[in-house]
Parts: sequence; structure tokens; C-alpha cells
Amino acid sequence: MEKILACNLGAKERAALNKACINMRIRLMDISPDMYANKLGDLVRNAGSKGDYDAASGLDNVSMVILSDVDDKHFDKILTVLRTFNGSITYKCAVTPTNSEWNIYELCDELAKEKEYI
Repeated sequence: MEKILACNLGAKERAALNKACINMRIRLMDISPDMYANKLGDLVRNAGSKGDYDAASGLDNVSMVILSDVDDKHFDKILTVLRTFNGSITYKCAVTPTNSEWNIYELCDELAKEKEYI
């Protein structure tokens, strides 16, 4: 099932992404800070549980869009929508077999390293 996970999106970005998802019948799921400790794979399968929220998580200013099982045609359309936000979304990525075992904190750390490297 095609799904997009969203973390800390602004209202404008969330509304535009939601509209695109509705048109393509992709499920958009907001990930709240109390779910950041769950593995991505669990979140995608809706098996994540609410955990303890760490107020000092350092992710308050980080926004993220995570695509899961999005087909190529929809992937391109979603990327087109995301480009209109002019860099207001910190990270965009897709779920992979490797990162499906990571939680949001670990994913952010890895994406920050990759962004720094590039």
C-alpha cells in the first residue's frame, strides 16, 4: 500500500501534500514526536506505539517526508509537489530495507550525514 509519512510539516505544506495524496489515493500519515522512537517499518505497518516524548529531541525544527511503496508514476508527481515548497522540508526520503529498522532519530542522523557529505 502506498503511504507517505510526514513529520513536522507546516500547514501549507501539509495541505498541498494531502491534496496530492488524495488525488493519487496515497495514505498520508502524520508522525507525532511521541512516535519518533518507533522503527520506520513499524510505522509503515501501523504497528508503532506511542512512546515517551523526549522534549529535548532536537528535531523541533526538522521537517520530513518519507515515502513508502510509492510507485514510479506517483513518486514523480509527489516530488513535483515537494519541489514547490522551495526547500522548506528538511529531508525527503524513501523507506528501504535498511532504514526500515531505524527510528526517526536514527534516520535524521543518517540524512544529516548524507546532506553534509553532498
